[in-house]
Amino acid sequence: MMTTTHRRLYASLLLIGLGVTARGSIGQSFTDVTAMAGIDYLQYQIPEPLVSNGIEYMNGGTAVGDYDNDGLPDLYVTRSDDTDILFRNNGDGTFSDVTAAAGLVEINANTNGAAFADIDNDGDQDLYVTAQCGIPCMLPYDSRHYLFINDGLGFFTEEAILRGADISNSGPHFGFSVAFGDYDLDGYLDIHVNEWRRDGLNPLENRSNARLLHNRGAQEPGYFEDVTVAAGVEMDEVPLLFGVEGTTTFASTFSDMDNDGWPDLLIAADFGSSRLFWNNGDGTFTDGTLAAGVGSDENGMGSAVGDYDGDGMLDWFVTAIYDPLDLCQCDNGLTGNRLYRNLGGRTFSDATDIAGVRDGAWGWGALFLDYDNDGDLDLTMNNGADWPADMVPGADNFMSDSVRLWRNDAGSMTEVAAAEGIELSGSGKAVLRFDYDQDGDLDLFYTTNSGYPALYRNDTGNVNDWLRVETRGIGSNRDGIGARVEILSSPSQSAQLREVRSGNNFLGQSERVAHFGLGSGPSEPVDVRVTWPRTGQAVVYDNVPRNSVLLAVEPLDPLPAVKLTADKPSPVQLDTVGDIIFTATAVDATSSVEYRFFIRDPAGSWFPPQEYSSSVSFNAGEPSTPGIWRVFVHARHQGSDAEFEAESMISYEVSPAPLSSVTLTADKPAPVKIDTVGDVIFTAVAIDATSSVEYQFSVQDPAGTWLPVQDYSSVDFFNVGVPSSIGTWVVRVRARHQGSEAEFETETSIFYQVNPPPITSVNLTADKPAPVKFDTVGEVLFTAEAVDATSSVEYQFFVRDPSGTWLLLQEYSSSATFNAGELSSPGNWVVLAQARQGSEGELEAQTWLSYKLLP
Repeated sequence: MMTTTHRRLYASLLLIGLGVTARGSIGQSFTDVTAMAGIDYLQYQIPEPLVSNGIEYMNGGTAVGDYDNDGLPDLYVTRSDDTDILFRNNGDGTFSDVTAAAGLVEINANTNGAAFADIDNDGDQDLYVTAQCGIPCMLPYDSRHYLFINDGLGFFTEEAILRGADISNSGPHFGFSVAFGDYDLDGYLDIHVNEWRRDGLNPLENRSNARLLHNRGAQEPGYFEDVTVAAGVEMDEVPLLFGVEGTTTFASTFSDMDNDGWPDLLIAADFGSSRLFWNNGDGTFTDGTLAAGVGSDENGMGSAVGDYDGDGMLDWFVTAIYDPLDLCQCDNGLTGNRLYRNLGGRTFSDATDIAGVRDGAWGWGALFLDYDNDGDLDLTMNNGADWPADMVPGADNFMSDSVRLWRNDAGSMTEVAAAEGIELSGSGKAVLRFDYDQDGDLDLFYTTNSGYPALYRNDTGNVNDWLRVETRGIGSNRDGIGARVEILSSPSQSAQLREVRSGNNFLGQSERVAHFGLGSGPSEPVDVRVTWPRTGQAVVYDNVPRNSVLLAVEPLDPLPAVKLTADKPSPVQLDTVGDIIFTATAVDATSSVEYRFFIRDPAGSWFPPQEYSSSVSFNAGEPSTPGIWRVFVHARHQGSDAEFEAESMISYEVSPAPLSSVTLTADKPAPVKIDTVGDVIFTAVAIDATSSVEYQFSVQDPAGTWLPVQDYSSVDFFNVGVPSSIGTWVVRVRARHQGSEAEFETETSIFYQVNPPPITSVNLTADKPAPVKFDTVGEVLFTAEAVDATSSVEYQFFVRDPSGTWLLLQEYSSSATFNAGELSSPGNWVVLAQARQGSEGELEAQTWLSYKLLP
């Protein structure tokens, strides 16, 4: 549903060019400045002897576009059998050849149609070029068309095949005009390509190359698919008059002819096959030619659309051949041009004779323009033919056709070309309009198929007031093609309508600016309404000054939010995660969205943001360090000048690779004596740490009780202090990287033996005092007693017999008594008792007892 918004001028638009030049003087309007401007090239040199298929007599394409975004219209020309040329506007009335510097030298073919448009909504002008069969039409020939993608800096890369726009097939191509328009209103420009081809010229391919290419849009901006048949605009089945077979389309235009908001498709075609296709609003078209009362032109070639009578409805002008005497001996209808006046309700009337524009001789390119800025649309057309007599008999009668310029006076046209300074004749083909010198009036550029072009500077149009409106789509396509721009009526200003479009009037693409002449009345500002094609939203700009350039930017509600997700849930482990891909999803977007991503690493350093692009995904690669990473996304509608409309951030935790091991050492090697050891300090060392580590220490006492003594911290040592009891202590350390949520990544334990203080002495006694008689003593028991023992004591006993031999009679045990039995011989026996504390301790004290047996 269409809505209307009023905007204050300075709050909503960029106003440039206010009062940019002095007024011209009244006299002839146009001056030939071709040589002065530096546009000096030969379109095609007819070879001697002539070898031809006739197609090269219908070429001479040209297009206007600001390829380098400097605000000045540049000029591209196609040529037969020679390199195309890109002329850069120097801003001083001259042009320079920058073809090679712009990368436009790849085509090695005859070219014909050309048009600039921003096919991927990235803010720069791309370029489509059609190719023609070689001269003569035999191998090798070019079997496709070309699409050059602008890198934003004015350098082009050819990508037609990559993007599905080449229309390649097995036969030669006979390409003509190119038209851009968003027929399905998805915010991306589609392409219609024309071809003039009799079936005999391409016996290898039944299908013509007159195709409708649909832009795949937001998911693949600037990539195309052929939808000609599915959309219902196949021209191969349209019957031709006069017994000719083939497909003979010359020029096409997307334009909303019934004011329903959907761009219709108009095709000017030869041999009675011009067509008007109504847009059904569902991706298809219906042929409404006959019912609408159009298509009576017998030899449609050029096409122009505009509201010439100021009634708010767009009219259609088609050029053809006017030859009432049949000088060309064509025998195929020679009643001249047609002006179809729009009556509304999808019907038209033939206003050709009422307007006085039937006779254009052998017509080709045409366009509407208000050259004198008086507030109504005038009309110009290029014409002429130079086929040899043996190819087209009688065509030589049209070699000196004069260019037509009809001045509009309340809907009636008067031919004034010569009077206005345009004295141009020959085999003309294309014509385009643009204000190349930025002085507020429209200049004209005419081409031929075999000679030199002509640039006519308009010197008196700015005697009257004017207004120029440039459009920048946000929800709609970036170029704003399809926008309807109106000067609203007021007591001092009549209403006017322009539609922003990018069609070829026949090989000539004019600038897309909506130019209005405002006459010489009162100097009050005017009100301008811009209706945007995709949404139907109408915005009224109040009190726009005259003699200015208005940049109208499509308003669009900002994105309410954008969501950001990762393909791998956080946290992840450093050595196993691989690349992480973040994906943004705009919430409630009303048109195509662009995103930019940037990152802050765990150290707090910001990575430079990406440039805005239509890509919804960002590959952050594999994280280089563990910690908390933060990924940010900014989102905005494509074409928006806002830094961002919505943003989002995601914190992403990257855990380090787990520690492989940890070592634990004590500053005093075990075993130690409890009375001498002092504080014992244990130190941990993590192995293969990739970031800071934290440690947790626990102790198990000799009774088996675990004591948590130090929770996780960065301190890598633990002071146990003086052991409080004797026995085997266990000290355990657990380690993990700081920030890890794991209970631990690795652990180890150390067993630490704490022994009691040494025994000071040991006493040894026998149960029978010596000396004793050998034969009466019996068994002798020896008892040892440790002095100052603080824990369990073990004893070990040795005996030396009278001969001096030592015998171990009892290894360490808890038994303090030793039964020596009956000593076996008289003499001096010696018993040695050794004592220690603990089962693994060292000898702490010993004593001996001499025991004498009498014979």
